[in-house]
Amino acid sequence: MNNIKKKKQDTLWGKKWRNLMKQKAIKDEMNRQMKESLEKQKQEEEEKECTFKPQTLWNENYKKTISFVDDFFKKLKPYIEQQQAYLNHLKELEHDDKIFAQKIKEELRIMLSNATDKELMETIIEGYRGVRTRGINKVKKEKLDTLSRMIKLERQYNCFMAKENIDKKDIEECGFDCGLAVRLRNEIFKDSLCPYSLRDFAKIRQEINDILEEELKIKENEVEVIDDVYSDSYKSPQKKKNIINISGKNVADNYMDITNEYTTVGHTVGHT
Repeated sequence: MNNIKKKKQDTLWGKKWRNLMKQKAIKDEMNRQMKESLEKQKQEEEEKECTFKPQTLWNENYKKTISFVDDFFKKLKPYIEQQQAYLNHLKELEHDDKIFAQKIKEELRIMLSNATDKELMETIIEGYRGVRTRGINKVKKEKLDTLSRMIKLERQYNCFMAKENIDKKDIEECGFDCGLAVRLRNEIFKDSLCPYSLRDFAKIRQEINDILEEELKIKENEVEVIDDVYSDSYKSPQKKKNIINISGKNVADNYMDITNEYTTVGHTVGHT
């Protein structure tokens, strides 16, 4: 189904492109032929009776022009398709990175919700930090590699146009964007491209902190519910304290401790 849709899009695009090129080529050819015919007619009139046949000459050159357009289109199409493929790959990288980040954040949330020991929580957080950092660095590398290939393709396209003696401005609507690589480079460079950058650490720290705060609220609510349930059932303060500790009070305290440590300015769990 996708192949049929792509083939249909290619056919429509091909028609539109050919019409654009034919109109441009025909206009240029008409101007050239008009100039030549006027000059030739003037010269022949001066020598003898006019025998100029513009229609015959136009038909021959028109066929040559259409043939040139078709050949040029076949040569140009691979550049356009390759550029679009690179652009699609960059979009896929962004999409896959978002899905991956969401997936491991959910895994972190589940593991932290089941952890009761502060040391175990810190180990889980360190594991998340490592996986997330490697994922970010991998996406950065693939983006730079793709951008490098796009720049190389653009250079090849420019050489091709120069060889064909075609002005790029005349076919701006053909589908190849000569300024795409520059715009993408500026957009990608907005984020730090260095691995293990401070900006990445800050981003990861914020992700972890958001999860910790959400889990802390959940644990605090659980403790409040437990407190209400057992307040009347157990009059003994010691017995009540033991039940709350077993049921989740200590876990909430661990979340409180680790969240406070983690949100301290200039401090991350396991790092100073």
